[in-house]
Parts: sequence; structure tokens; C-alpha cells
Amino acid sequence: MTKRFTIPEPPLGDIVKSWFLKDLGEKWRNYKCSLKQKFFDEAFTPQYVKNNAPTDVNLEQFCKLVDFWYSDAGRHRSHAGKQNRSLQTTVHTAGSKSFARYAHELRRMEEIGLNDSGSSQTSNEFRVDGSIGWSPSDRYAQVIGPERHGRIRGVGLGPTPSSHPANTNVRSSQPASSSNERAVFMENRVQMLESEVASLKSTIQMMAQAWEQRQYQDVANNNQFHQQFIDHLMQVGKRVLAPVVV
Repeated sequence: MTKRFTIPEPPLGDIVKSWFLKDLGEKWRNYKCSLKQKFFDEAFTPQYVKNNAPTDVNLEQFCKLVDFWYSDAGRHRSHAGKQNRSLQTTVHTAGSKSFARYAHELRRMEEIGLNDSGSSQTSNEFRVDGSIGWSPSDRYAQVIGPERHGRIRGVGLGPTPSSHPANTNVRSSQPASSSNERAVFMENRVQMLESEVASLKSTIQMMAQAWEQRQYQDVANNNQFHQQFIDHLMQVGKRVLAPVVV
């Protein structure tokens, strides 16, 4: 993990590592489930499944996984998992939810009355200090039911009830030190921008002075040219108006 990603210093680094390992374990479990769905069949022998292993997996690890699928422990775990899945009521996709359940939940939402007056509750659920105040009697709980054991609704693999024993108010797991670091970063950024603005002002002022000086020089040159032209006209006029000597 440390070779691929830059992990912050503790205590934020400990939170990142914990979340990363949970997320990685979840993805690894889902990947093994997808392999079993594609290659496992009660009608096949373990050796047949091993001989038809996918090319993008480690063969040794795949063979161990196949042996576990066909073992008594693997069959028992699969049976227990299917029973637990049949009892699950809070699903994340519509595929496993019947239309009867959808109709029932819609009727419950109409009975609760999701109108404009409930918007004040929604705005109050998100507090200034970063916590989310969920109530067992809020609209979501009335429609979906109580939250699952071992999870806090809406925060994924983050906090758990054991890490927040007093209540289920979810606060940001990011420590205050990160806010201080952001404040320092913003202050440095502001100072850099102020320095750039001052430099631009100085450059603009120098360009304005150079332009003004050039304008004065052009005016002086024009005046000198006009004076020379007038002198030339006067000399020509004198020659024209001079009396002719016979």
C-alpha cells in the first residue's frame, strides 16, 4: 500500500489505512464471488474447474479457492450466506427488490407526507460542526426501517457504532490538524497571489510611464517639424514677394 500511495502522517494516516484495508477487503471478497459465479458448478469436478482457470488470476491461488468451494467448510459458509442474504431487507440495487416492496414503500412515503414543510428537517440534519443528526424516527427510518447492526447509515466503510458508542451522530473523521494545514496553505496562496498582483501593478506602471514619455517625444518631434515647415514657407514667401531689380 505504501509503495503505491502516499499515506499522510498519523492520526490522519491511521484513518486512511483503516478505510483502505476495509475497502480492499470488500473488493477482494466481491471479486472472489464473481469468480465463483462464473466458474463454480456442482456438476463440475474441482479438477475440471482448475483446468479451465481464467488467465488473469494466479493459478496457485485459484486452485486453493476452488478447493475451498468444494470443501465442507466452503459449502457450509455458502449455505449460511444464502440464508443471511434472504433475511436482508436493506438492499443497494433494484434487482433483488420486488415491485410489491416498491409499491409498499411508496405508500409509506405518501402516508408520511413528504411536503415542503419537511425541508426544514432536512436542512437541520446537516449541522455546522460537520455532524449528521439522524433520528430513529426520521423519514428514511420510517420507510426503510432501523439501520443495520454494525453499520452507520450513509457513511459506507467509515465509522461504526462501536467507534461512536454514545450516539449515531456521524462526525468527520478528519482531525482538526488537516483544517490547520488547509488554513496555512490558503494563507500562503493568498500571499503568493498578492505578490503576483504587486508585480503586475509595477509592470503596468512602468509601461504607462514609457508610453507617456514616448507620447511627449512624438509631440516634440511634431512641433519641431511644424516649425521647420513654417520657416521654409516664410523663406519661399520672401523670395516670391521680393522686388524685381531691373
